[in-house]
Amino acid sequence: MKRFFRPGCLFLFAALLLSGCAGAPAGVASSQEAASAPSEVASEQESASSAESEPASVEEVSSAAVSSAVETAFDLTPLTSYGRHVVNGVTVYKDLRYGEREDRADEGAGYKKGGSYNRHRSGQYFDVYVPAGANADTPVMLYLHGGSWCQEYDKDGDESNVAGIAQGGFIVLSMDYILQVDVVANPNATPDPDVTFASMVRDVDAMVSHMKTLLPSLGLKAQKFAIAGGSAGAHLAALYAWDQSAPQQMGLSLKHEMPVGFMVSVGGPLDMSSDRAMQWMNLFKRSTPNMARLITVMSGGTSADQLAAVVKTWSPLALINEKTIPSVIAYSHLPTEQDPYVRYGLGMRGDGIVEGSSYDNIVAALEAAGVPHANKEIVGGHCSVDGAWMAATMKEFAQKYL
Repeated sequence: MKRFFRPGCLFLFAALLLSGCAGAPAGVASSQEAASAPSEVASEQESASSAESEPASVEEVSSAAVSSAVETAFDLTPLTSYGRHVVNGVTVYKDLRYGEREDRADEGAGYKKGGSYNRHRSGQYFDVYVPAGANADTPVMLYLHGGSWCQEYDKDGDESNVAGIAQGGFIVLSMDYILQVDVVANPNATPDPDVTFASMVRDVDAMVSHMKTLLPSLGLKAQKFAIAGGSAGAHLAALYAWDQSAPQQMGLSLKHEMPVGFMVSVGGPLDMSSDRAMQWMNLFKRSTPNMARLITVMSGGTSADQLAAVVKTWSPLALINEKTIPSVIAYSHLPTEQDPYVRYGLGMRGDGIVEGSSYDNIVAALEAAGVPHANKEIVGGHCSVDGAWMAATMKEFAQKYL
């Protein structure tokens, strides 16, 4: 079994397993390699020299070095003023804007873009991944990184994995969204009451509104798009996508200026309100009170004691109905001897971060509502997925629903 995503995306249960989603597509560079690549455009001579001396999978490119097949398939001119590099044959255009909000200036010591110890990344930026051979009919996917809605990961930490998605036949837009303070790195941090699930989902809506203008400017014919994410990013992707048919649940009056054709969740905490999910979160209230307070604040409450009352609105399960868009649900569970849910006496199984019923309840609800869906569970840690199955499933869904 191959692992497909590595969004580095930890749910609130991360106190037991503080590690990112592991595994990248075969042949894709590591996140460290991708993050270290220069983003400024080199001259043709510099690019040629780099290609001769550095056999790395990420390299600087000049305008002439961008694949002619891509250049002639549709108009990339609007992107040529941005820095770009290549990750395993996929051209990545860096740091476009979908809004005016900048990163915070007070990140503090230890902050570095695309790496460890981000405290509160908040700028409205995105990258565009263009695979070789792309053309006007290539399907489009919007990708949301993970990281407990507050951790050190941002879009730059996921380059190799997003490039893997693009290699499967998608033009991928990978976005940053507003993040909470990093309570994992700093347990004494005070969560920002203005950074909520609502503000994160509104960022997604702003990005989609920008896509409505951007995609035609590139000559793309897409009328719908796919949305995908890992862990915390999958949670937000599901909230946004499923809001199309249940806008009353969150009550955010989102614009949805382009419709979502299908949604992909890898390791997403899609049911945050079941009895079993609440059992798990109550354990965290005792062992990690600051994390419980974080979730309460992001749900619109002020005290961790309000967790059960406020979290249901932000559980994607509550949005499912007969009009919910087609969805792909990938999840995993640890071997019994490694499973903390067994050790805590909760039974069943989990992936070390998300308890298994979060997935079971979602799949059952999609079944009951008659929503077209595909789901697969494998043995592995958080965000593990069968890469061959995922690639084939996304191709099938793109053909049917985009």
